Amino acid sequence: MILCTFQKGTELSVIKITGKNLTFGQMKGATPIYTTLKGLKLNPATIVKEFPDLEGKTIPEIKKEGVRRFQEHINEFDNEFQIRDYIHHDLKKHGYKFIMWQKQGWRPKKVKE
Repeated sequence: MILCTFQKGTELSVIKITGKNLTFGQMKGATPIYTTLKGLKLNPATIVKEFPDLEGKTIPEIKKEGVRRFQEHINEFDNEFQIRDYIHHDLKKHGYKFIMWQKQGWRPKKVKE
């Protein structure tokens, strides 16, 4: 299990990587509120930008197919560290700053960019 913390403005987000499963969290005070990939509020325009072949489909179909393709892409990685690096580079494009990460049971490590 790897726990990654990202910052965008004053907002902190947490992503927990357990094997090939991802759990996303939003910090509310000192406690993260977690959801799965299917529970995220996804922007259909962003999904269509990433997968242009989905243009013209209904919003629920776009979201469902976007989640499926993302999960397939995650399953292609060999280990949690590759998933962490992929998420880091993907969120960096959207203005998120990688603050720290923590391997299960170990102290958090700050990231210097």
